[in-house]
Parts: sequence; structure tokens; C-alpha cells
Amino acid sequence: MTQGADRRHLDYTRGITMNTRVLLAAAASAALALTSVGIPAASAGTHPASTSKSAAKVRTITARGNEAAFTTPSGNITCDMTVVKRGRADVRCDITNRTWKVKKPRTCEVDYGHALYLFGGRGVILCAGDTALGTAALSNRSATRWFSAKRDVVVRTHGMRRAGLRYGTALKLADTTCVSTKTGVTCTNTKRHGFFLSKGSYRTW
Repeated sequence: MTQGADRRHLDYTRGITMNTRVLLAAAASAALALTSVGIPAASAGTHPASTSKSAAKVRTITARGNEAAFTTPSGNITCDMTVVKRGRADVRCDITNRTWKVKKPRTCEVDYGHALYLFGGRGVILCAGDTALGTAALSNRSATRWFSAKRDVVVRTHGMRRAGLRYGTALKLADTTCVSTKTGVTCTNTKRHGFFLSKGSYRTW
């Protein structure tokens, strides 16, 4: 585990930095995470993309190195994956515009509901005062080495040229895979945990 990856994992999961505090969902808040947008609770290991007829058509890009970041072609969702332990990666996805709302816990003193996080166990909502938008900037070569101008799409949003993962394409880093579709982004790991994020809804399992 690299020093940078180690520091980032601590920032996301323990709230070490001054401007970032992360709420890892516990059993008491799990029901809220699943019902706040009117979506039935998912059983472990299931997600919206798992039963899709188009799932077999998804093209997978395997990223090399310790980090991989992308944005959707619309520029609304940005995800950043980092290897935190050998063969294991976490992922954080931020959304800019959303129509769903979730109640902010009293323990969260910064922003809540704009990002989802996955590492090991089930996906959770982040309590975080920062953003992952800049991670997918093409100038961030360590996270966008997977990107090919001939194959992928350049997304110009937030004053940056960012690495866009085309719809119907998956990006894999270590044990974690994220799929970009027109309906949203689904991220899962080999433990069959994950989350789905879109403008209209979210889901964790």
C-alpha cells in the first residue's frame, strides 16, 4: 500500500483531515440509506445492472497502477478508485446534480449525500467536506492512464478536461469495478457489495 493511498483511505474512512469527516453507515442508518428514495431494499449481492440484458455487452477496461478516476459522459458523476491494500481497491463517486434527498445525520458537520463510498463491506453515504471532481482531470495522469482519446470521451465540465467513461463501459481496478450507463453508475467489488448512483436515485448493498 502506497503512502498516498494509505493517507487517502484514512481520510475517507476515519476523518483524519480537518475538512473531511466520513460517516460509515451502521445498522441503525442502513434502513435510511435504502428507503430514503423509495427504492426497495436490495439483498446482498444484487444490484440494478445484475439482471440487465445489456450487461453482457459491457466492455471492460482494466486500469493499471494504484488509482483510476473517471466521469460519466454527462459530467454529472465522478468516481475515483484507489488501491488501499494489495488486490483491494476502494471507490468514491460524487454526484453534482441529484433530485433525491437524504436526511443529514447530526454527527455530520459538513456535506452529506453528494458522494457514495465502497470498500470491503456494503456501500455507504459519505459525510465529506471535499470533492472528487478533480480526480478525473486529464492533467491527473496517475488516475487517468487508462484513458484513450481514440476510444474514450473528453468531458469538458467544471472548467476541466476530464476522462469520460463511455456508456456501456466498465472500468476495473483490483477487486473493484464501476459500470457507466445512461441510467447511472454501478460500482461493485468481488465481495458482491456495492452501490448504484444516478440523478434520480441511489442504492447500496
